[in-house]
Amino acid sequence: MIGEIIIGVYRVVARSFHAQLFLGRMQFANGSKMRVLMMVRILQRGIRRLILCFGDVGYSANIRLGVHRKPTPNWRGRRCDGAVSHHGPYRFVLAMSVVCSLSVSGCSPGITEKERDAVAPPAVEQGGYKIGVDDRVQVSVWRNPDLSVIVPVRPDGMISVPLIGDVQAGGKTAPELASVVKEKLAVYVRDPNVTVIVTELRSHEYLSRVRVTGAVRVPRSAQYRQGMTVVDAVLEAGGLNDFAAPNRTKLYRTVDGKPKVYSIDLGDILNNGKLETNMKLFPGDVISVPERLF
Repeated sequence: MIGEIIIGVYRVVARSFHAQLFLGRMQFANGSKMRVLMMVRILQRGIRRLILCFGDVGYSANIRLGVHRKPTPNWRGRRCDGAVSHHGPYRFVLAMSVVCSLSVSGCSPGITEKERDAVAPPAVEQGGYKIGVDDRVQVSVWRNPDLSVIVPVRPDGMISVPLIGDVQAGGKTAPELASVVKEKLAVYVRDPNVTVIVTELRSHEYLSRVRVTGAVRVPRSAQYRQGMTVVDAVLEAGGLNDFAAPNRTKLYRTVDGKPKVYSIDLGDILNNGKLETNMKLFPGDVISVPERLF
């Protein structure tokens, strides 16, 4: 496709002499016609030199690889060692096609085996669950049942613990909160053993969801479950509708604070059992299934 476009551009510019005939029929004031014709000729020469450059590179590469070809007349009809053959434009097109293909493949991140088989959400790996507002936590003090409570986290991020009063819980992990409670209780209890368990995760309800949008029967925001894959999320959304283009499905994910896009061959997964792109999901993932044009 890219090669055809480049060939088309080359032919249009190379044959722009016909444009000069058209310009000759037009009237320009103050000699502007001559300036336009000069610009067309300069553009022609630049294109030819660029083609010559790529043709020389291609011919030299053949010599180095041991492919000895008999020199052929170049575009001006001359013969010489290292001269550009009549295949020069096509070498130019081939080189540009390879460069464009490499650049396109570099811009589309592939799915590595590690990413496909990941089992833990990135947020958990980076330091654990942070307690937030509306979460319920259980504070247990060994051999002191009167000091053990199950309490919600208030809007100000505090919880109330017997004997020591209010303690900041919001923004802390369970071990961090247990350490703070233990330090405060040490004033009243000898060597307290404190354990904190988050019993209800309410503050991160929307952070722990997976969204499925686009050409599915019931677009929805589903609760994340460990081990959930792309197929699981799509099936929870009722499957694909009649207008879906499944092999153009995209998975949007935030990695290290930056958005990343993965191509999902959903049609191959559902119809041919090719599971290479059936990635395991993380909280916050968004799956988008586009509609086909026709």
